[in-house]
Amino acid sequence: KPYLKVSCLSLFKSYAIWIALMLFLDTFISIALSYLQTPLLMIPILLTILPSIMGTSGNSADQTATVTIRELAINDLSGKKYRKFFIKELKASVLTGLIISSVAFLWIFMEIKTGIIGDNNLDMKTVLYICLSASLTFFFCIVLGKTIGTLIPKLAKKLHIDPAMITSPVVSTMIDIISICAFVLISHFILKIPLF
Repeated sequence: KPYLKVSCLSLFKSYAIWIALMLFLDTFISIALSYLQTPLLMIPILLTILPSIMGTSGNSADQTATVTIRELAINDLSGKKYRKFFIKELKASVLTGLIISSVAFLWIFMEIKTGIIGDNNLDMKTVLYICLSASLTFFFCIVLGKTIGTLIPKLAKKLHIDPAMITSPVVSTMIDIISICAFVLISHFILKIPLF
């Protein structure tokens, strides 16, 4: 049905259902943070970096999801066309991840050493490990986020659900959870801090 012919009540129903579902799924973000808070509290500066990882990863995923939704709307992305589209987006996500993670390493290093975030009294090895942890997380989450951003709209369309309605909230929530878990796990291995 064309948008202008859909009643306000119908729009409200379709919006409210998905937003309420995302509110429920946001509980998993709280769960992830509560179970994985030990490393974040041991090195508090990690907590100041986490929003950047979540935001950048979510933005990159939303960007790809928007392109995917547009392509689904104006082109037939079935079979071989979708595979070509997916591979092209995957290659672009790896390049994007490499560039952004490199910039993030340098940017976070500068933020820590100049005292913009945290205290600049951390020893150089710890600072480099923090930057490496963040950089690897940026790369992983951007590549995974962009991959999810190509899959969710296609899945929604297959299930006869409007991809424009659900993709952004679903992808954002998934990426937030993944970003928290990935950053804590990567920091755990690199910085040798306990998980629990």
